Amino acid sequence: MSDNINLKNMSKLIELKSVGSMIDISSGTIYPQNQDGTPDLDMDISLVEGEVNAEWWSALSSEDYKICEQFLNT
Repeated sequence: MSDNINLKNMSKLIELKSVGSMIDISSGTIYPQNQDGTPDLDMDISLVEGEVNAEWWSALSSEDYKICEQFLNT
């Protein structure tokens, strides 16, 4: 399991269905979802550090965008 997240923090993950990812709402870290719906904790990227590409943002639904937008200006 990644050093960035532990079992206690799993409750802070919200599914972003439109992009097949999960976001840690405490840190703005995005994890791709595995086929079984679990987060791939080895493939984290940061919204805060601007590591997400434009294609990912354009695929994001408006509902999922509302979840992510808090990390745009941090």
